[in-house]
Amino acid sequence: KMAATLDFRSKEEKDAELDKRIEALRRKNEALIRRYQEIEEDRKKA
Repeated sequence: KMAATLDFRSKEEKDAELDKRIEALRRKNEALIRRYQEIEEDRKKA
């Protein structure tokens, strides 16, 4: 029983780590997309 509980907890921790990593990637992507859109806007104005 103990082993199963510990195993479950480590899975929870792994999921939390994964969530953090995904969130970081999403933020980076949003920043890149925003920059790309700004460049496109500048091209239209030029």
